[in-house]
Amino acid sequence: MLGRLKKTYRLDDEGMKKDQTVQQFARLAATLIAPRTNANFSMKTVVKFREQIAAKPDDQALQLQYLTLMYQRQDTEGVVRAFDGFPAGKWQNEMLVYYYGNSQQQNGDVDDAIATFERLSRENPEFALGVFRLAQMYDILKRDTRRALEVYRRILVLSEAGVNARYPAYSRYFQDIKKNAKQRVDEIERSVR
Repeated sequence: MLGRLKKTYRLDDEGMKKDQTVQQFARLAATLIAPRTNANFSMKTVVKFREQIAAKPDDQALQLQYLTLMYQRQDTEGVVRAFDGFPAGKWQNEMLVYYYGNSQQQNGDVDDAIATFERLSRENPEFALGVFRLAQMYDILKRDTRRALEVYRRILVLSEAGVNARYPAYSRYFQDIKKNAKQRVDEIERSVR
């Protein structure tokens, strides 16, 4: 997985250092969490989830558990295949789409990942986690500071009460996301002056 992320950046060491997803997977690789995760979530568990999803194809809670498992196993190709096979209602679940977009990016499909996060941020503008990831992709991967600035600014105008009401499980992350977006907006604005 880390290897795929590194391929995304090729010769862009600075971008790789800034990308939080790369750093997260580097830490996972360094601490050997992935092998322990794979041991805890055996192929038998994966098959069990597949059978349950086949029996209940519209159960998004089950789909989310399965994608979470696959993502923790660092099987991003499996995440993409599974998401592509889910019914159309999958687009209504922000975390399913988030895992899907991140997996596309980690597989090297940056343009598809950006399209996924564009759709996510258009349909769920209060989902700050997805909007922030989109801004990072424009900023770090595409080096499109104009577009990144536009997306980072969307985060700054989000209502904390609105975000917390709609996504209470992610409320503790919102302040950090907003702080990081503000910091990056300031950096970009200083660099273009």
